[in-house]
Amino acid sequence: MWNLKNPCNDNIKTYSECNTPHLFNSISNQYDIQISEIGSQKWVDNNLIYFYLYDNRFILTNDDFKSVLDTEFLFLDGINVNLKDTLYSVNSKYVLLRQNNIDISMKNISFSEESMYISLDDNKFYGPIPESIFKNKNLINLSIEFNNIFGQLPQNINDAINLKSLILNNNKISGFIPESICDLKEIKIIHLQYNSIFQIPDCICEMVKNGVEIELYGNIICSNIPNCAKNLIGFQECF
Repeated sequence: MWNLKNPCNDNIKTYSECNTPHLFNSISNQYDIQISEIGSQKWVDNNLIYFYLYDNRFILTNDDFKSVLDTEFLFLDGINVNLKDTLYSVNSKYVLLRQNNIDISMKNISFSEESMYISLDDNKFYGPIPESIFKNKNLINLSIEFNNIFGQLPQNINDAINLKSLILNNNKISGFIPESICDLKEIKIIHLQYNSIFQIPDCICEMVKNGVEIELYGNIICSNIPNCAKNLIGFQECF
């Protein structure tokens, strides 16, 4: 954790001399708090590269949010973020936007090809997961649990060739799991429990054999169940 006394580098003594995002001035003015006390920060060459904020006193505006989307490590946890129905391009390598009450469609948020870790847990994101997310070959972790995601999983899920962890439980995902999911050679964890999935591919058996942790209980997988998956799927809403 960093709360720097000299905010940008050793030669800079005040935040007004830094490339300070809108967010810091907004919070400082709204809550009468020193900028140096806002979250944990790390600056390199006058640029904010790491920002972690966990403080439920704050409500971030649309402009606040947009001003930090180029931060390499962006972690907003338990902050109320009021977003408009517009497009947001996140250019961070590591993105944690958790418990922020974000209520927008998944089609309104995009991520850089540099994004390796994306966690959008415990928000109100809705709509299908865009195919564009899985086109990112650098993506290692995707977690969007406890949201309002619906629709089927994209067929191109195997484009994310380095994906190790896929956490999408407690949503409204429906239909079938595409066979392409079995082409994810690096995958270690798949959590799809508590959705409305009704069909899984036979190739799931090979993934189980290879030690992939798969959770599928709480769906509606009631027929055409591969033999290997009968103990895997647990309780299903079949009646």
